[in-house]
Amino acid sequence: MKIIRDGVEYELTLAEMREVYDKMKAEYLREDIEMKAEEMEIELSEATIDYVVSRVEKCLSNNDSYMESYWMTIECVLEEQVED
Repeated sequence: MKIIRDGVEYELTLAEMREVYDKMKAEYLREDIEMKAEEMEIELSEATIDYVVSRVEKCLSNNDSYMESYWMTIECVLEEQVED
């Protein structure tokens, strides 16, 4: 993948793209947690937010049904495309 920053073109490797993806995924999770806490009228310190992020990441990574659902959804949509 190529990106242009400050007029300079860079070619990202697959490993670099995965690193950016993982970083952004973590940032989006943090934003989601902050938004949900605000909706629930819960005030969180930075330390608490960091803890909640790590716990949610751990819970999701240990949840086999989450990844199973992820891959099943991809398979379902792919099969739909083949049938069309």
